[in-house]
Order: sequence, then structure tokens, then C-alpha cells
Amino acid sequence: MTAEKYFSESEKNKLIRIIEAIPDRDTFIHNDLHTQNVMINDRKELMLIDMAEITCGHPIFDLGCTYMTMVFSPKLNGKLGKSITGLSGKDSKRVWDQMLSRYLKTKDRKRIASVERLCKYMRNLRLATLISRTSVFPAIAFRVCAMWTKFFVIAHAENYMKAFEEIDSVFHP
Repeated sequence: MTAEKYFSESEKNKLIRIIEAIPDRDTFIHNDLHTQNVMINDRKELMLIDMAEITCGHPIFDLGCTYMTMVFSPKLNGKLGKSITGLSGKDSKRVWDQMLSRYLKTKDRKRIASVERLCKYMRNLRLATLISRTSVFPAIAFRVCAMWTKFFVIAHAENYMKAFEEIDSVFHP
């Protein structure tokens, strides 16, 4: 299965423009950061595992992926969320809230909500990439991801691009 089967050339170009609107950064990002990919060694130090998607980029990539696994997946399906995070939906959301507040070094709900909005955008982009990056899902999963992408991403491409162009004002007010 490929993205060509689900998206027109114009739709693919919009997705590319959205991603290109995200500022370049030289920040370490894991791209699959969630509780099941963090371990504690004998010295009580946190260690990341599952390093297949490590790269450099804007932190929103990690935050969006973490939001997807810690908040969205448990809401979508409690069993799926627990299999990914090892936590109940409520506990997973609580860990996310604490992590984001500490990451941003703020308890300012307005600023946290602004970053969460960007994380939701990234979640939607992550779902879109499932179509082009893997072939292990059944055809129905690809169709659902394509519909989701068309409705939640491509239809709102201008909003995404504007939000990502202004992302640094949210991260560093």
C-alpha cells in the first residue's frame, strides 16, 4: 500500500508543505517516546529503548508522538492504550500532563493548551505517515488513516502551516 493510492498529487503537496512549515531544529528526538520505551537501569537512571526512529528535529515531533500514544490511543481504545503505555487511560493522561508541564517549565494552562493543540496537529500528521511508512495494517486501516488525514489535516492545511510557522512563540514565549 502506498500514499499514492489514497492521496492526489495536490493533497500530497499540502502534506509536504505542512511538514516544511515546522522550523528546523538540531534537537535530539526519539519519535516513539512513551512509557514502554523508557527503562530504569540499576543506578536508577532513565534509559530510552527502541531507537529505530531517532533523528534531529523540532521537539514537536516527539511531543506529538507522545501525545498520540499517551492521550489519543487510550481514548480511542482503552486496551490499545494500555498495550502501548502499560498504563490505564487515566494514569497515562496524568503522566502526559505532568511531563508536558515539566517539559515546558510552566503550569500556565493557556500555554500548555497551545502546545497541546500543536501536539494534536502532529498526532494527525503521524497518522497520515502510517499510510506511507508501513504495509502491515489491513486495507481498512489505511482507508481510515486516509480519511482522517483528508478531514483533519488536508482540509485545514492553512491552519496547520500558520500554527507551525508561529510554533516558536508558543515554545519560547
